Amino acid sequence: KIMSSSPKLIESFNLAAERNLIKSLVILEDNAAGGSFSSSGKLAIGLHNLSTSNTNNVISNEKKYEMIFIMAHETHHALTNKASEENLVKLYEDSKTEAQKGDKHRNFTTVVSNYVAFNRRDEAEAQLAGYNAVVSALIEENKNISLATIRNTTKRMLDFIPRKLVYEPKNFYAEYESNLDKSFFLEASPRNIEASAK
Repeated sequence: KIMSSSPKLIESFNLAAERNLIKSLVILEDNAAGGSFSSSGKLAIGLHNLSTSNTNNVISNEKKYEMIFIMAHETHHALTNKASEENLVKLYEDSKTEAQKGDKHRNFTTVVSNYVAFNRRDEAEAQLAGYNAVVSALIEENKNISLATIRNTTKRMLDFIPRKLVYEPKNFYAEYESNLDKSFFLEASPRNIEASAK
């Protein structure tokens, strides 16, 4: 029910499943982590996100949006896992090439910078995927969308919308490429990726 409340999440999850990238959903007992994805195809969700605090055993709205964000975030990592593995292999290979140079002073700056840049971009895109999945759920619920509405779904949205941007939406627009009059979705444009990666 949680997953079905966000069309954006359903779309990306189904794509990953069709490509056989997500093979199982498991419980992550480490409460320090929200979720994770492994190259074996396991998408794990933190156990604390599934706990309830009421007699009806209903997950709170905050935890629901938290779950949507985490699942979309980790589903993105599933979709980019092959590229991530290739990036790691390239780091090893380029490092080995640099180490074998006859020069007395070897320079690994470019090698490491390229590796870090890929991971930084991938993590920023995963954050955007989580954000968009939550906005998608809000729209599906026919809620009147505003920066404040989005910000109050889960603490993870504070990375995108701190209090100052709620009261000054023009600053949100200056930081991100978004149509505030329509969807509030954030595309994975270079500007949005950079803003998310900060």
